[in-house]
Amino acid sequence: MRHTREKSRVTIFSQWFVRITLGGFLLTAIFANYMANELPIFTQKGGKTEWPIFHPEKYNNLASISFADYDRVIYPVIPFNHQYAHNLDERLVPPGSQTTRNGMKFKHILGTDRLGRDVAAGLVFGCRKSIYIAFLSALISLLIGMLLGGAAGYWGNNLKIQSTWYFLIWMLLVIYGIYCVYYDLLPGLLVVILVAFAFLPNLYFRDEKSKYFRLPADFLVIKLIETIQSIPGLIILLVVAAIVRSPSLTLLAVIISLIRWTGFARFIRAEVIKIKARDYITAAKISGLSNWKIATKYILPEAFGPLIVVFAFGVSSVILLESTLSFLGIGLPVNEVTWGTLLGQAKQNPNAWWLALFPGLCILLLVLSLNLIGDQLKRRFDVRD
Repeated sequence: MRHTREKSRVTIFSQWFVRITLGGFLLTAIFANYMANELPIFTQKGGKTEWPIFHPEKYNNLASISFADYDRVIYPVIPFNHQYAHNLDERLVPPGSQTTRNGMKFKHILGTDRLGRDVAAGLVFGCRKSIYIAFLSALISLLIGMLLGGAAGYWGNNLKIQSTWYFLIWMLLVIYGIYCVYYDLLPGLLVVILVAFAFLPNLYFRDEKSKYFRLPADFLVIKLIETIQSIPGLIILLVVAAIVRSPSLTLLAVIISLIRWTGFARFIRAEVIKIKARDYITAAKISGLSNWKIATKYILPEAFGPLIVVFAFGVSSVILLESTLSFLGIGLPVNEVTWGTLLGQAKQNPNAWWLALFPGLCILLLVLSLNLIGDQLKRRFDVRD
């Protein structure tokens, strides 16, 4: 009884921890512009009131504007811009340092980085960027995993494809190969040709009058997963990041999803195989329901709970991967401020302890809250490893 009571207390505490922590991070990501901004929220002068933070286009030359002589000025919690510094002489100042701007005094509550940018403002906008990359990457990975893993689990090695569609895909690959030759990308051409012709030995007509090819979907998906997982993901990201000329947050999320979808595909394949073996799925097939209706009416709702669990854990793992890449300076523009880039500055400036403590604490709390919510969902939906 005592053990059960203590367990329930731990569960209640973890639930409240997840709600407060994850809710705080989500609110920070949504309202980042209004939490960290060098423009005032509200100003009043001579009976005239303005809301500068909602009309930034009117204050392009902020350095020439002084709000010190206004009757009333309300600034955001963090009155600094996260992208550039007001004074380069304030580089690597410790938390609580005071600064003067346009005749008014402010404090860098969490110090500044090596370029004089406010760390607190960087943490606020870094939260938005980390959550954006993590959720977008996990969502794309989930969609790819559902498509490939679901096809492998549902059809197995007996996926029928119309010959018209097959030859269309094959021609597109050949055209892409010609494009590679035009730009002297011989290795790319060889890969495309190998992919295009690799399907031919595994495809055959069911009979002479059939218009369908039989594709061993399960075999191909498993081999593709094994191939991608055999190569360290960091190496793939390094290669892709070296090729990309104009990096961005969205592009980084897409690149991460291209190596993270394998875990989703494996799990979804196993779930679909388990659900497909149940009697009501067999009855639905016998009754003549289409594969689309069976997938949307029976299989997808049954697998929804486990998918949410995998998605929660996937988001936390992507946040760690994104922080690692930002720490190494890979895949992001140079001027982007994220939790990982702040940590990367800490290794170059060991005395600036705040550059390691506060971003690391944010990463720890966000990943911990996502893992806890994943565990709670896992118990709720009775998902087994």
